[in-house]
Amino acid sequence: MARGQPSQVRLQFKQALRGCSNAELQKRLRALHEELAEIDQELIVTSSLDTVAKDLISHSLLLHKEKGIKAYLACCLADVLRLYAPEAPYTEPEIKDIFTFFIRQLKHLTTPADPHFAEYFYLIESLSNVKSVCLICDLDGGDELMKDMFATCFDVISTASPKNVEICLADILLQLLEEATTLATEVVDTLLAQFLPSSVKKRPAAFRLAVDVCTGGSDKLQRYVCQYFAEQITSEIEGTGERSEDEDTASEDGKRRSGKKGGIPTLPQPFITAHSLIRQINRSVPSLLTNVIPQLEEELVTDKGPEYRKLATEVLGQMLGEKMGQGDLAAKYPATWRNWLARGRDKAVVVRVAMTEALGKIWSEHPELVADIEATVLKVLRDPDDKVRLAACTIFEEIDYETASHHVPKSVLVALSERCRDRKNAVRSVSFKSLGRLYNLAFSEIESRDERAIEQFAWIPASVLENIKFVADPSMVPSLRYAIMTTLLTYIVPSPKKEDDDAAWVDRFLLMMRHLNQDQTATVLSLTRLAETRPNMFDAFINACEQNNGGIIDNDATKIKDFLKMTIRAISAQSPDPNKTAEDLNKFAKANEKQLYKLIKTLLDPQTDLKTQLKNYKETLRRIEQISSTILETFIFFLRNSVFLLINRSSIPTLLKRVQGGRSGADAESQAQKATIVLNYISKHQPALYKSHVAELTKALQGEGKEESVVETALHAASKLCKGDRTTNVDKKLSDRAKHFARTGTVNQAKYAATIIALDEAKPGVADDLVEYLADELPEAADEDLPARLSALARLALHARDSFERKSEQITKSVLEILNRESAPGEILEHEDTWVEDDKLDALALARVLVVKVLTNRCLAYADTEEASKVAQPVFQLLWPLLRPHEDHTLYSPSTSSRLRLAAALAVLKLAASPAFQNSISERFELFARTAQDECFEVRAGFIDKLLAYLRTNRIVMARYNMVLFLVAHDPEEELRLKVVHYVSARAKKVSPDVRQRILEQPLLRLIHLLAHHPDFEGTEHDDDDIATMSKYLEMYIDCLATSENIPYLFHLALKVKTVRDKEDASYDTNLYILSELAQHLLKLRARSEGWALSANPYSTTLPSDIFKPLPNKETAKKVSETAYLTDDLLSKIGYSGTRSKAIKVKVS
Repeated sequence: MARGQPSQVRLQFKQALRGCSNAELQKRLRALHEELAEIDQELIVTSSLDTVAKDLISHSLLLHKEKGIKAYLACCLADVLRLYAPEAPYTEPEIKDIFTFFIRQLKHLTTPADPHFAEYFYLIESLSNVKSVCLICDLDGGDELMKDMFATCFDVISTASPKNVEICLADILLQLLEEATTLATEVVDTLLAQFLPSSVKKRPAAFRLAVDVCTGGSDKLQRYVCQYFAEQITSEIEGTGERSEDEDTASEDGKRRSGKKGGIPTLPQPFITAHSLIRQINRSVPSLLTNVIPQLEEELVTDKGPEYRKLATEVLGQMLGEKMGQGDLAAKYPATWRNWLARGRDKAVVVRVAMTEALGKIWSEHPELVADIEATVLKVLRDPDDKVRLAACTIFEEIDYETASHHVPKSVLVALSERCRDRKNAVRSVSFKSLGRLYNLAFSEIESRDERAIEQFAWIPASVLENIKFVADPSMVPSLRYAIMTTLLTYIVPSPKKEDDDAAWVDRFLLMMRHLNQDQTATVLSLTRLAETRPNMFDAFINACEQNNGGIIDNDATKIKDFLKMTIRAISAQSPDPNKTAEDLNKFAKANEKQLYKLIKTLLDPQTDLKTQLKNYKETLRRIEQISSTILETFIFFLRNSVFLLINRSSIPTLLKRVQGGRSGADAESQAQKATIVLNYISKHQPALYKSHVAELTKALQGEGKEESVVETALHAASKLCKGDRTTNVDKKLSDRAKHFARTGTVNQAKYAATIIALDEAKPGVADDLVEYLADELPEAADEDLPARLSALARLALHARDSFERKSEQITKSVLEILNRESAPGEILEHEDTWVEDDKLDALALARVLVVKVLTNRCLAYADTEEASKVAQPVFQLLWPLLRPHEDHTLYSPSTSSRLRLAAALAVLKLAASPAFQNSISERFELFARTAQDECFEVRAGFIDKLLAYLRTNRIVMARYNMVLFLVAHDPEEELRLKVVHYVSARAKKVSPDVRQRILEQPLLRLIHLLAHHPDFEGTEHDDDDIATMSKYLEMYIDCLATSENIPYLFHLALKVKTVRDKEDASYDTNLYILSELAQHLLKLRARSEGWALSANPYSTTLPSDIFKPLPNKETAKKVSETAYLTDDLLSKIGYSGTRSKAIKVKVS
């Protein structure tokens, strides 16, 4: 080896390094190290070091057992290499021995507390600074030393290591990388092993060291890293274990299950590990992967199997979703990004799912990619496989608000909302939750009127509520309704966190309503449960549980248990999971926790305030969980569907303040309008909530110049409270204000005020005075004053009968004059519309309508008396002519005539709810029923809507009224037809078989009779148009009600019509028989098309005697039975071609 140039400094150390004790040897080596450390490389006379240099590499020293001696020896050798640099004074074998010795000493760096740690650090610092470690690269077999050096450095580094140690080790390893001509596989393995997730977590210091080394040597390492992953990835994909596309598809079908998860084969663990490694490297040193990314891109489209594409998709998805600056893969590799997105169209579901699951993170971290992401998300939201749709919806369950607000197009959120109607419950649930969560996150911004937030998120409650209309799949209805309710209560209008924060709670409800249309407002109000009759099935269940007493019953055990079962069935029918709900309710009943009964009863009580509700709600769920955690979800469903969780008694004060403009600002008017809607709804359906707020209602009526709507709302509430609770105390202040508004108020104000006075039994004289005042006012009142006067009189006629009767003759004379009063010249236009909106209706027309109400209400007041028929007779004589369209418009305009027809029909409906008036209605029932076919849509719709309301609430229970509904079969407005179809179909499924037969099936006879008397079917000779017209009504009936179980009975009923004749007029007999045969034929066609058996089982049926009478003799019966009234020619003309069976003979009893 070449010697250094002579210098001015010579080594002074002359002591021998052999033949002395260990202590002395360590002392001498220390002294030598201290002297060498002080010598400058440029000044040393290297020949003075020759002896020491030779002595230091003796085997006795290199293999010495004493740790301290070896530590100083290492320092001395490092100094010698430094002073001789760039040429070492040793042979290659000696250099190899020295670095082998060094590497052994580096292992002691693991312990900073080691007494010789300073010497070890001196060693690595010298190797780093002097770059003497590069000598390894010049040695034959240096690869082994390099491998050991790398392995040792990563072994010794730890979180306890000082930072300067980490820096020196990184420098040493970088020097080796830069000087090495080639890198051994083991070196690359050692480096990359530090990026394994397990290593990163357990040995973060080694990971940091690897990052530093790889970052500094990335240019050189790229080729080796590429080679490493090529061996791990490409060789596996291009290996001999090939699979065909058929096998690929088979894995999708879940047919290849052995050793697999979810139908996808398990990949080799090294292959999976390599992908985890790629992800971590990308996060830390992405420059290493320049040549690896194309390998992953190839894996995306491999035909080897979906499991390979899935893994590549997952890893690339994770890499694409790293934060800015940690790879930025999409920007650097646009082709890879496009190919990755294309996995959304992969034929394998698992691959599409993997791609979809990664989109959310990418979206949040890289909003610049929104255009590409939007198109992809829209596709996966509508993917044919529910697992992909679920993954797409889950994106929004986790996405942050800033991304959702600024980088998610509204069109994507709308597409998400469509998944609320998904056929899979899991997809629906996540969609509802995601939408609700986003609205909740945006609420403060919406409340602050942030335009972006309003545009992006304020529509969500409306969208959620729209799902209530989805009835395409009836089996989904319970879960949809519960999902809507859960979303409302969890995210949109959650219960306040603080018990005294009821104002903010109410304001949040009103703010939501601001962005709802009329139908959606009606929906959310219906979900408040305020309209449900109390006590309901939930109250009944708790009462049944108390009576059941955990199964220990003294009396009426069977009755009590049957009652409990009935309530459980009723509640379970509304549940998304009826079987589990029934099981859980039974478990609750057996537990017989009396304290829970008390808590739940308090929650169900309309008079419970918000503070008590919140406290009891939490306590109830806590106690239920103690009974069994498995029934908790069922009782959350129970409480959400029974307790007033959206609006309750505590809402009233805030609502009244908002109606009166309790807040300032641009939104005050809108808020007042919404609060008015809520208060009116409460007044209509749950006035008991006002019980503790009478003083606030009275206060709202005090003073002059009050807004009309404020007064009207307060009077409405007070009147409904008085009507619902006759014990309500009407104090003098409220009575005086009611008197004032009954005389001077608007139509509605007068109506509500008169109701309060009429129901105040403690002050009957007030009602007497009011009736007398109004009766005297009527004859001279101007047209514009009439509606208010009549409105008040209508309520007094109903609720203050005795007071009204004192002036009834005078009032009747006045109202009849109003009804028949000639219109002013020019008031009736020649081509006026048949209907005008309420706000354009003239005062006299409205007064005429109210006359009908006054007279009808007087009848209703007598409904439970013996005088009912006598009082009603002249009223019916007035109503029947009003039901007919008036061709002579000299008295009424077309719009007034329409209003009066509707008023008359609704009046008959009201009277029909009372048995006292049924005989009078039966006489002209056909005329009344044809209101369903009035020429004016508003009349038809108003009539059908009210009829449906009466039928739903059982105010009218006579079955023949159900048949009136089918007269809409030809209605040009689909909306009206659908209302009827939905009601009849739902009703048929809801009631028991016996009730269904009584109210819907047996009345087929009445429908046939009603059609036989129809004006469109007059006479006895009928063409194909007549038959086609009649068939439409019968088809609608059959569509709604015919099933495989009841069609034989319906056929039997149609058949039986030919055993009787019309009771009213024999001229209608032929029509009856034609319709009988037409119904038979249509039922047979339906049975044939559905594959239903039309058995001839005998039924015992009594035909209604009010519309039919027996045939006069057997000869007539035989003739009717054998006569075919409906010919094959007619049937073929109307599209019912086919050989018609002969007339069926009916046995005459």
